[in-house]
Amino acid sequence: MKKAIPTLVIITILFGISAFFVGEVYKTGQDRPPLKYAAIPTGTLDFLNRLSRGGNGIIVNTGNGGSWSNDDDLGNQTEEEWAKEEDDYFIAYYHRDKEAIWQGRALDVIREAHKNIGILEELMGKYYYPADVNNRKLSIYLPVTGSEYTNVISKILGQHFSVQGTIGLTICTISLAGCKTEGIVLNPCLFESKDRRNGYVLTLLHEMNHYVYNTSIDYSKEIEYYNWQKEGLADFCCERNKGSDPRYFPTNDQINFIKGRCRLSQDFPEETNAPYWAGEQFFYYMEETYGRDSLKKFIQETYTQKINDVFHAHSIEEKTEQEKWVQSLLQKRANIDSLYADIQIQ
Repeated sequence: MKKAIPTLVIITILFGISAFFVGEVYKTGQDRPPLKYAAIPTGTLDFLNRLSRGGNGIIVNTGNGGSWSNDDDLGNQTEEEWAKEEDDYFIAYYHRDKEAIWQGRALDVIREAHKNIGILEELMGKYYYPADVNNRKLSIYLPVTGSEYTNVISKILGQHFSVQGTIGLTICTISLAGCKTEGIVLNPCLFESKDRRNGYVLTLLHEMNHYVYNTSIDYSKEIEYYNWQKEGLADFCCERNKGSDPRYFPTNDQINFIKGRCRLSQDFPEETNAPYWAGEQFFYYMEETYGRDSLKKFIQETYTQKINDVFHAHSIEEKTEQEKWVQSLLQKRANIDSLYADIQIQ
C-alpha cells in the first residue's frame, strides 16, 4: 500500500500537466481563426513586401498570422507597464500619471473613435467591429514621448522603425487569415498641437480610415495601390485641409508641383508630403466632378482591383483626368485669391 501512494501522486501530476497542455493547445487553436484566403497571389505578396520595407506599418505573414486575441497585445505584457481603458470596441493603452492626464486622454480617444464609426461606414461602405475581425478590438497606443512613440512601433513591427516626421501609424499583419490590425500608435505631439490639422482628433480618424481600408482589401486578388490613393483618401475622410481658410487650399506653387510631378498612374513624390495633401485634393475633385455616390463606389471597387483597372472600368484616362484636375485647382485658386484680395481692400 505504501508503494501505491507515490505512483498515484505521479499519475495525478502527469494528468494535471497533460490537461494543462491540452488546454493551452485548445486556447491557441481558439486564438488562431480559420484561414480567410487559400492563397495570396505572388504579385500582391511582392507589393505587400515592398510596403513592409518602407515603414508603412505593414507586416507580412505567409501563414495564419498567429493569435488575434487582444490578450497578446504589447499593451497587455506585464513588463511593458501599460494601463488601459476599454469598452466593447476599443482599447486605449496609456501610462498612469499623478494628474491622470493620460487616462483622460485615453477616454477622450475612445469617445472620438466611437464618433468616427458612422463617418467611416458612410464613406467606406462598412466599419469593422470586433465581431467582423475574429473578436479583436481596435487597439490604440498613447506613448508619452517621441522616443517611446518610435520604440512602441519598433516593438510591434518586430524591427527598427526610424521614419521621421510621422504623427501616427496603423500597424497591421496581413496573412491567410486576413488583415489583423495590431494597433494604432499616436504621437504624443498630437495632444499639444494648436493646429487642428495636426491634432489627435483628425489624426485618429485618418488612422482609423487606414484600419478600415486595410481590412476591406481582398488579398486573394491581384492588389496594388498608390501612396496618394491611401494617404489622400485618409486625409479626405478627415477633411484635413478642407475649409474656407485660403491656407487650406494648395498654393500656385503646389498646383504647379501637381502638374509637373504628380501622375495618377504612379506614386506621388514623397517630398513635401504630396501623397497626403495632393491626394486629398484629388478626392475632393472626384467628389465634385462625379458626385459622392460615384466616388464611394470608386473607392470600394479598389478593395478588389488595382486602381488603374478601376479607372479604365469607368472610362477614365489618367493623363486627361490629371489635366482636368489641375485646371480645376487653378480656377479655384484664382477665385480664392480674388475673393481674399477684395476682403483685404475692404
